[in-house]
Amino acid sequence: MTLERNMETRKSHPKSDLNVILWFIKPYLGRAMLLFVILFAYALFDTISVGALYPFINKILSGASGTVQYSGRILSMLEEISVKIPINDKLIAASVFLLFLVVVTHVAGIIAETLSLWYHLILYTDLQNRVYNRIIRNTYSYFHVKKQGELMYIGREASLSVGEIFFYFPKTGIEVFRVIVITALLVSISIKYTAIAYAVIAVFGLFVYFLSNRIVSPAAQKAQTVYANITSIFSETIAGIRQIKIADAYRYWLGKFSKETETAKRLQFRYVAPSYFPSHLIIGVGSMMVISSIIYLKMRMPDKFGLLFPIVIVYMGALTKLMPSLSNISQQWMGLKGLFPRLRITYETLSDRQYIEDDGTKDFIGFERDIRFDNVGFSYATRDGVLKDVSIIIPKNKVVAIVGESGSGKSTIADIFLRLYAPTQGSISVDGEDYLAFSRSSWLKHVGMVSQDAFIFHASIKDNIAMGKPDANAQEIDEAARMAFADRFIQDLPDKYNTILGERGVKISGGQRQRIAIARALIGQPEILIFDEATSSLDNISERKVQEAILQERANKTTIIIAHRLSTIEHADKIIVINRGKVVEEGKHEELLSHKGHYHDLYYRQKRVQRKEVI
Repeated sequence: MTLERNMETRKSHPKSDLNVILWFIKPYLGRAMLLFVILFAYALFDTISVGALYPFINKILSGASGTVQYSGRILSMLEEISVKIPINDKLIAASVFLLFLVVVTHVAGIIAETLSLWYHLILYTDLQNRVYNRIIRNTYSYFHVKKQGELMYIGREASLSVGEIFFYFPKTGIEVFRVIVITALLVSISIKYTAIAYAVIAVFGLFVYFLSNRIVSPAAQKAQTVYANITSIFSETIAGIRQIKIADAYRYWLGKFSKETETAKRLQFRYVAPSYFPSHLIIGVGSMMVISSIIYLKMRMPDKFGLLFPIVIVYMGALTKLMPSLSNISQQWMGLKGLFPRLRITYETLSDRQYIEDDGTKDFIGFERDIRFDNVGFSYATRDGVLKDVSIIIPKNKVVAIVGESGSGKSTIADIFLRLYAPTQGSISVDGEDYLAFSRSSWLKHVGMVSQDAFIFHASIKDNIAMGKPDANAQEIDEAARMAFADRFIQDLPDKYNTILGERGVKISGGQRQRIAIARALIGQPEILIFDEATSSLDNISERKVQEAILQERANKTTIIIAHRLSTIEHADKIIVINRGKVVEEGKHEELLSHKGHYHDLYYRQKRVQRKEVI
């Protein structure tokens, strides 16, 4: 990716937390709007049900509707609706009206909360799939700059936080709607007292703002890093449990883990505990306002207490609903502030295009002549000149061996061939056409790879082999196992091909894992086979048999063998010798020996070492 493209990507990132939330919600905008309509209906009916207490209490206290001059427009309207209900007993009519509003309110509440849960699960599931898809489709170099634990944290915990938007956002929305409707009711009754109440609320709002921005948000951001570290340590411990047990390193890892969990505990307390303050504070203040108002009314206006009491009850009832709503808004807001760091890291994972690899558009269907490396060079981010001007020709249906000392660049050639990396210099062509022009998927369908470190999945033998060809039948799986000389030990297992191999194939030996990996590479009948030290874990007899199988397949396969042990590639049609990233020799075994060059020295150096090992 070019520098300009990187800068363009960074500039396109929304800066505000609200924009990040809207970015996630945008694909679900229709559902969000439906949810907000239902939430608004819920808030509206919930508030109106408080106002409907007025005609109900008024009928109980006076049996008439005589306080219109004090009640305000909204309460008067509710009084009129109650009067028009075709029931003679006006108390019963007011009760029916109130009952109707209560039922409608709670039905709307149930629908809103159920939809909120369902949308939360939809969003969480979609985001997990999107994050997983983005991570595994990023370039191979992405996994060199990201820790495994960090990726696990992003894939699970960070994605979960996005789903919680449909918990926090609707709950915040419903409280905002309720505040708007209640405010309209309060203002219609008394502008002066509502202004006093909101002055108190403004002070409360400043307090919440201080808590969320100065305490909650910074602590949540620090906790984000600590949680990722905890996941990373846990992942690393499981991956290296053999070495930990051998070294008796329990105390070191427990100390490292305990230090992070202790930090996480303190940080979580710092950003969660403040969320408890607002609710107790505002509800306490609201309760005092209600009690004080009743005392004031009784002492200062005793002659009008009977007329004003229904209005005061409604006003205070609305105020007591307003206070928890404001408290809930502050709690939900601080909850969102706690989510923002996780939301942002998920957003950055999905929106960052730096590691998206450019894929070809043509379909690779095979080649007729050869594959050519033309002045190919390659450098890692931390290591320059791994390959320098590598020019080689790999003829169709030939066995080509690439040899050299450790660190010479042999495996890098295989990685580039497999499209894990692209050359930083030069090009690779297939029958004269750039191999990057082909789609990676169609290219890899024709390539089978077995490396020295054969990775075995926690699945059955059958599934491990079939990963090389997902639609393979039992006969094809059995044939691939026979070609890899794995069928004998498989048949000796209690569950045979259904045997679960455990994490990284822990239930079988290294040589057996290698044969499973070879079977996986062979099952798809690839046109090109790459063996990167693939027989290094096999005993001499098994290695010879696998080599024979490779030779049997050479008639219709192009085979690339990357080898450290030179005795395994004497049969190759061409041997390419790499030294410090450069091709220094190429030819057949006998020819290279006769030149008495680098290959000659490597070969006889190994012979001397082997003789000493035998002695």
